[in-house]
Amino acid sequence: MKRVMGIDSGGSKTLLALADTAGRLRLLNTGSTLDPLADTQWSQTLSAMLPAKQLLTTHVSYAVAGLPRYGEDVRQSRRQAQAISALLPCPTTLENDVRIAFDGALPGMAGVLILAGTGSMAWASHHQPDSEHIRVGGWGEDIGDEGSAYWIGNQAIIATCRHLDGRQAAPALTLYLCQHFAIKPERLIEYYFALGRTRRQRVASLAQGVAQLAEQGDQPAQHILRQAAQHLAEHLTTAWRRIGGRGPLTWSYAGGVFNSRLLRQYLVEIIKNSATAPRLPPIGGALLRAAQQAGWQPDATWINQLAEDLQQQLGSVQQ
Repeated sequence: MKRVMGIDSGGSKTLLALADTAGRLRLLNTGSTLDPLADTQWSQTLSAMLPAKQLLTTHVSYAVAGLPRYGEDVRQSRRQAQAISALLPCPTTLENDVRIAFDGALPGMAGVLILAGTGSMAWASHHQPDSEHIRVGGWGEDIGDEGSAYWIGNQAIIATCRHLDGRQAAPALTLYLCQHFAIKPERLIEYYFALGRTRRQRVASLAQGVAQLAEQGDQPAQHILRQAAQHLAEHLTTAWRRIGGRGPLTWSYAGGVFNSRLLRQYLVEIIKNSATAPRLPPIGGALLRAAQQAGWQPDATWINQLAEDLQQQLGSVQQ
């Protein structure tokens, strides 16, 4: 039976999946990020996740890979394309990971997808064959990615530094951060600047705990989430304006930051319009695009079946 392949890689992890012509999920593998700036051996990581080469050659009709950094740096994107071409014998389309999240969340719909995982970016289009696709944000943790898990974690570190100085009261954040990193407060500077290539993921890993503290009523944590929501709202409204969107903003979301009920609440209050629930997670967007590229013409029944299978199989895998 014919299959299509989808690859969804973000700042901290990768999902690889196969689906058949009925929309049934036939394989779901997980691995670490394929971000070339975080892991120079990322192609080996992907190679280890792939199914048997015979299956790839004889049964996979098409593959779509959503990769971090793709389309953002010409030389890096060229290297990614060369590596993927060497690994996959089937016809393949490469996209930025946020584009496949958009395809999955709003299949065939005009609107904006806001992704807030390790990084952050908005993607917008009228979603017609000749429509322009607009991206807002996604500049990286040093000069952008506002509202992302990294940004939230970094703000928690800043609040901790201010607390240790006596400039701000943030005792719960400080306790959480020191416990999370298993360090004493006086070792924060030493620990932070020794993180090296792991800094992005380690700092982003703080976001879940910040969200939990905010849910428990901690005001410094709530302040960070409100600021994050403000930044994400700016991404959304700017992208909507740039595609000439009219009327109420149509938007959806993806990424682990949106596991926070409170952040979603703050964002709705700012935008004054509720989100459209994602129809498919990002890996589903990659599979849907692959099915379309393979000429399958997947309909609502196909999408519904894939959504059901992914919901059952992903379980605790955070999107």
